[in-house]
Amino acid sequence: MLRKGVAVLIRNEKKEFLFVNLLAFKEQYYALPGGGIEAGESADDGSQKQYFGFEFVGKDKDIVSNSREVRAYAWVPEENFSQYLLFQNQQEDTLQQIEQVFLKQ
Repeated sequence: MLRKGVAVLIRNEKKEFLFVNLLAFKEQYYALPGGGIEAGESADDGSQKQYFGFEFVGKDKDIVSNSREVRAYAWVPEENFSQYLLFQNQQEDTLQQIEQVFLKQ
């Protein structure tokens, strides 16, 4: 059974997006940061708990990842998404989400 989740789009000043390499993945595969929606929590609650899209204005040293889940992170420009994502449809889906989220801002 798959659990619904919330993906978080984090863009830096160079217009690169934060991807994480989870320990559950092979080292070459990355994903957008995010989390699952807990039992009894609506999709709206989950998206309020984790921001869906924002601009990162800090320094890389400000990023703190959960070392029990995340092996590494990378800032990835849109044209390189296919080199990081596990599934072929993820690139198209991610680009569509980026367009929707960041055009609204």
